[in-house]
Order: sequence, then structure tokens, then C-alpha cells
Amino acid sequence: MRYIVYLILFISLISCGFVDNRYDLDLSSEKTFTLTSKNNELPSGFRFHANGNYSGEGTLVLLLEGKPYKTKIIKGDVDFTWSGDWYYPKMRFIYKVKKKGIGKLKIRYKIAYAI
Repeated sequence: MRYIVYLILFISLISCGFVDNRYDLDLSSEKTFTLTSKNNELPSGFRFHANGNYSGEGTLVLLLEGKPYKTKIIKGDVDFTWSGDWYYPKMRFIYKVKKKGIGKLKIRYKIAYAI
């Protein structure tokens, strides 16, 4: 019985592929940046995790078709996760500084692909 549970868990893990990527974001200046997948297939979902610290204040925006999709105020200790359906091979962001400070975000993101 235990082997059946392990087999089901294994199959569910390989049933969708994840590409794990990292990006460091310097928070001292405004920027637009794009996170891309190394895979050329169309994705079905994403997971985005950011953590760090910023002595100022800013706003990070994930765009969907050129419009704000998710927004996060960045100040002090930061640790958050965004996830959901995503059908584009690129994730485009805008970071805007509201109050200049020192800090950075360590970003890890995964774009999921249905097999």
C-alpha cells in the first residue's frame, strides 16, 4: 500500500514540469524587468517568491497584457509569494521607488508546464 502512495506522489510530481529561476532586484532605483522561462513551451502556471529588506518604500507590479495584475508594497522586511495560472513564457514587472532607501529582493520563480 505504501508503494502505491509513493507511486501516486511521484507521478503527480512529474506530471507538471517546473523551471526554477533566481533573480536579485536592487531596490535603490526604478526599473522595468522581465523574467523568462528557459523552456519555449507555453506555461500553465507560476510561483513567485521574494524576500529581502528595504529601508525605503517602493511598489512592485506584475503586469498581465500591459496592465497591473498583482501589486506589492515593498518596505521593511519583505517576504511574500504570488502564484496562479499563467499562460505566457515571460513575466514583466515594474518596480517604482516611493521613498529612496537601500536594499534588495531575492526572487525565486517557477513557471509550470503541463506535460
